[in-house]
Amino acid sequence: MKKLYTTLLLLSLICTGLFAQQKGSVEGIWLGTLKIQGTELRLGFTFTRDAAGTLAAVMNSLDQGRAEVTMEEASLSGDTLQVKNSAMAMQITGVVNLEKMTWETEFTQGPAKAPILFNKVEQMPD
Repeated sequence: MKKLYTTLLLLSLICTGLFAQQKGSVEGIWLGTLKIQGTELRLGFTFTRDAAGTLAAVMNSLDQGRAEVTMEEASLSGDTLQVKNSAMAMQITGVVNLEKMTWETEFTQGPAKAPILFNKVEQMPD
């Protein structure tokens, strides 16, 4: 009986740890709206990690035919999350708050700059 309780306790701790890792992780889908020069474009980012733990990001421009762009760089340093694509001269950098599931950023493309607030969501909208 003691073995059963020990096993159940270990399983409970493992499941709790896995849930905490998912909730407190940048991996997943983030949505925001770029408002610049009178235009609004919804942007979605999907962050993943490979087996080595390297962060990767794909951007979807939801209002431009769902165009999908693989970001050349994706990095997380402390609470600063950054993505870059040199072919588009684009960089998005900002502070991630994993408790609130927000990413407050500055979008830069050439000379243009604008703030974007991203929220973590369960799925990319249609």
